[in-house]
Amino acid sequence: MQLLYREIGLADKRLGALGLYVDNNLYQNALSLLSENAAVIVDIDFQVERHPRFSELLGGEMVRDLALYLEDHSSDQIEIDSIESLREFNNRDPDTRAPYGQALIDMMVEMNLTEEKLEQLREELQDWGIQILDRLFFENDIDILVGVNNHQASIAALANYPALTIPMGYGENGRPIGLTLI
Repeated sequence: MQLLYREIGLADKRLGALGLYVDNNLYQNALSLLSENAAVIVDIDFQVERHPRFSELLGGEMVRDLALYLEDHSSDQIEIDSIESLREFNNRDPDTRAPYGQALIDMMVEMNLTEEKLEQLREELQDWGIQILDRLFFENDIDILVGVNNHQASIAALANYPALTIPMGYGENGRPIGLTLI
């Protein structure tokens, strides 16, 4: 793993290390390797709440994009062609098709966002994400924010910040854990 960190060119970069992972041994080991390979580790406190309209944006995009995707890529045998038909399909056998409920699908069906309103919402949330991350990077004088398992991916995606996750190891439950560089 040391070779991998060296090859991705992080020497002399200032990396924002999130305090919320202070007890994560894999994260701390990765930071130590990065530091040993000339990265500068800057401890930062960063916890951002999800924007209250984030689910609305994702839902609006899903309504639009699912229909487009199915139109272009599904077989003629697929009976689902929209969020509405997905809800109807699930309701025919909810115990099998929606065992955890479908509140999000129901929310999306009830949405009434025009393409113009959806674009305005995307711009609003993108501006919000950019302001938060730009401020974080500027105030802490960091080049890269270092997280775990894409936990900060939603704000990075909103702000159009690139993110890369590389393997870090496995948790006690056997699930892979990644180091995310934003």
